[in-house]
Amino acid sequence: MAIQGERSLKSYAVAAATGTSYVIGYISAANTIARATGSGTIIAGVIENNPKVADDVASVCVLGMTKVHAGTGAISRGDVLTADSRGYAIAVTGTEYAIGTAEEASTVDGQLIAIKVIPTVTGA
Repeated sequence: MAIQGERSLKSYAVAAATGTSYVIGYISAANTIARATGSGTIIAGVIENNPKVADDVASVCVLGMTKVHAGTGAISRGDVLTADSRGYAIAVTGTEYAIGTAEEASTVDGQLIAIKVIPTVTGA
């Protein structure tokens, strides 16, 4: 799946290996990026590469089009998304930190889907 459209990328050192690419990340207290562990953390963007060890450089989409792994549960095109405990995208169900909106639907855990990254706080 090719991602088209304007987007903004930033580079951050990672707190630890991410385990995979295209996961949602947040900025830690040490000013590194880490894989998000739920909707309770302020989301920074999508980690597009797969840093292998602490202090490797992560390429992070902070605004615009990218792709992300979908989590458990149905996602419809246009849904506002947040992070599950693995840093995968799930539909917002309340007032949560959001990564952006789904550009594609998914019903398969782990499926890569296109999203528009616009980090914010949202309410369902």
